[in-house]
Amino acid sequence: MDYVGYSLGARVGWQAARELEGRIRRAVLGGIPDGDPLRRFQVADARAHIEHGTEVDDRLTGAYLTMARAVPGNDLRALVALVEGMRGGSQPGAGNAPAQPLLFATGSEDRILEASRALAHAAPDAAFSEIPGRNHFNAPTARAFRVAAIGFLGSRGTTASRG
Repeated sequence: MDYVGYSLGARVGWQAARELEGRIRRAVLGGIPDGDPLRRFQVADARAHIEHGTEVDDRLTGAYLTMARAVPGNDLRALVALVEGMRGGSQPGAGNAPAQPLLFATGSEDRILEASRALAHAAPDAAFSEIPGRNHFNAPTARAFRVAAIGFLGSRGTTASRG
């Protein structure tokens, strides 16, 4: 099976590729940095917002909730629980990269661009695609992201530039 994930979905894909190596053939990991950016996420504030409509002051937490709410059918409680479960655990890094072919794709205007590019260079079989003019929140809807992902998944090897 092939996997495509963006941001938190890319982090889930990283772990799934490592733990299910025989089941995941290749993966597209969009908008993924190394380390644990989720440690700043305010779980209690997110839960209070979902339950009582309490205002969220933290920028990261607010942006996550806004993005998650924008997708019809998303279960915000489940997505907050996913963030909580992933914080502090095994994080993407050079020492634990999946062995499968990977395509990293990050927007040129995303603050994590260089961290994502570094992960691609550290992985044993990875390519990198920079999505022109896009940031973390609008990169997944870019035609360039879809074209790179489809091209990569349809190829025999990595297709994007290592740079």
